[in-house]
Amino acid sequence: MEQKVTVDGKTVEVQVYEDGEGGWLIEIVDEHWNSTCWENSFETADLAFAEAMRAINEEGIDGFIGAGGNTTH
Repeated sequence: MEQKVTVDGKTVEVQVYEDGEGGWLIEIVDEHWNSTCWENSFETADLAFAEAMRAINEEGIDGFIGAGGNTTH
């Protein structure tokens, strides 16, 4: 599952994919190809996506955009 999310004119892509062990992982990629990955997996794709949206809403989209290297959540 991939979905672009735009807040305040800034866009990131939320990617949710299977971890190969029955869980679901989150990766948020910005326009500069920086990515933020969660270390833990989620039981369903819907739970993973909901967590990504919660993080974007609570921490702000700017926390997932940058020119630096990859980060882990």
